[in-house]
This record gives sequence, C-alpha cells and structure tokens, in this order.
Amino acid sequence: YLDILKKLKKDQPFLLYHYILMNNHVHLLIETNQKTELSKLMKRINLLYYNHYKRKYNYAGHFWQDRFKSILVSKDEYLLACGLYIE
Repeated sequence: YLDILKKLKKDQPFLLYHYILMNNHVHLLIETNQKTELSKLMKRINLLYYNHYKRKYNYAGHFWQDRFKSILVSKDEYLLACGLYIE
C-alpha cells in the first residue's frame, strides 16, 4: 500500500501528513492541490491496491466495503487532532 502511495505521489502531487494501515481499513491524512482531485486519487489508490491483492492472493470478488470517507480539515487545531487520532 505504501509503495502505491509513493508511486502516485510522483504522478499526482499530494501531501501525506499521517497514515495508519490496519488489517481491515486505512486512515490517511492527505492534502491535495488544484491538479489532484481527492476522489480520483482515492480511486487510483484503491484500484491499484485491489489489483495487487488480486494477483498476490488469487482473489476475485468485492473488496472495498464502501466509498472512502472524507472530511474537510480547515483549521490547524483540527489538523493536529486528526493527526493525533491517526497516529
């Protein structure tokens, strides 16, 4: 998953402030710019990871439960709180 994020950072610039990879979901604190739409970025991340998982484990079927969830973080205090929650 982290290799996918590194690869995509080259193509679609974004800032990754915090992350945690759990056994059944992921938390990312990402800042995108005008060139990078969050929904398109998440679609690429999810598709690339699904394809990797499918090849590695010979998996077929539904993978992600729902669409990703996002919250606008507009204040520094909330940014800090989100980072603490994720870490």
